[in-house]
Amino acid sequence: MDLEYHKNFLAVDNYKQIKQLSDDLIELEQVTIEGKDLKIVRSDGYQMIIQGVVQKIWIRTDENDLQNQNEQRRLF
Repeated sequence: MDLEYHKNFLAVDNYKQIKQLSDDLIELEQVTIEGKDLKIVRSDGYQMIIQGVVQKIWIRTDENDLQNQNEQRRLF
């Protein structure tokens, strides 16, 4: 999954599933976005474009993901 933020637009590529939508919280399977006046401008099977003021982004990783496990080993 890739994230790109520019001038109050957030592009989320390769997202999996939308869990919750509101004007201050968008929760996806691997990402939670908190902000103000969040609106989904465009969404297709690959990319979602969100407009609004993003205050926090939480990224959850899959414990079974081999790449994430390797990155964690390098950090410690």
